[in-house]
Amino acid sequence: MLNLLGLGKSNRKGVKVTIEYCPKSVTLPYKVKKLINQASLSVPTNKKDSFGFTDKKIRVGEFLNETQLEILIDQSKEANAEIDEIEIIESSSLSSDLLLD
Repeated sequence: MLNLLGLGKSNRKGVKVTIEYCPKSVTLPYKVKKLINQASLSVPTNKKDSFGFTDKKIRVGEFLNETQLEILIDQSKEANAEIDEIEIIESSSLSSDLLLD
């Protein structure tokens, strides 16, 4: 009923993000595994970036640090967020990242 009056939340884009926690990676422990309905994420980089970049496009296969992950989760909690779901899974093994002939 609220949607009919225009008072409800706007329709989201159905973006689902899967992030793999990689405990063996000390500096960048989170890897973006899957994005549905979106090619990349805009996540600010760490404030200690030596080049002074303030944002970064992160694509599937790239790594996030803890600060970037916190910002991404905070953005998803906002009412007008484009992200519906963030799933964090444990890294299964290194064999999935290897290229096999």
